[in-house]
Amino acid sequence: MPRLDGLDAFIPANPRILILGSFPGTESLEKHEYYAKSSNRFWKLIGDVFGLGELSTQNYNSKLAALKHTRIALWDVVASCERHGSLDSQIRNPVWNDIPQLLQEYGGVEKIILNGAKAAGLFTKATKTWPNWNPNSPQIAQCLSTSPANQRYGPWETLIEEWRPYLLR
Repeated sequence: MPRLDGLDAFIPANPRILILGSFPGTESLEKHEYYAKSSNRFWKLIGDVFGLGELSTQNYNSKLAALKHTRIALWDVVASCERHGSLDSQIRNPVWNDIPQLLQEYGGVEKIILNGAKAAGLFTKATKTWPNWNPNSPQIAQCLSTSPANQRYGPWETLIEEWRPYLLR
């Protein structure tokens, strides 16, 4: 399997929320953009919750500007891994991103939102390897995945209802 490197963290000034995915899909890696696959509902979710319109149709710089405005940072649990295709189930031999270091550097992060069960499972594994991990740091929540591969995709309203309380104060 090929060894793949993930994307750099997107960190706005004074972030209050850190959203962690598992590892970028093939299309995101090719474009160097978070949630680049058009069927991923992440950008629509952010646009709807914050009343910013249909972000999924905007260019990537406009999407990042929306995250700056809402003080949301993006990164993934996995820094690099071996994987064929885009499925999280194919992730092998992960190397973790240094999330404790990021939290130390940006002390204003109040919440970590894990985008889906796979991100949550990887995060749990990663925390066991971080010597400086403080489990009492920011509030941590697992939300339904915005990925089109999510089997529990469910209605749009379910996704919005689950994410909204964690995204809004």
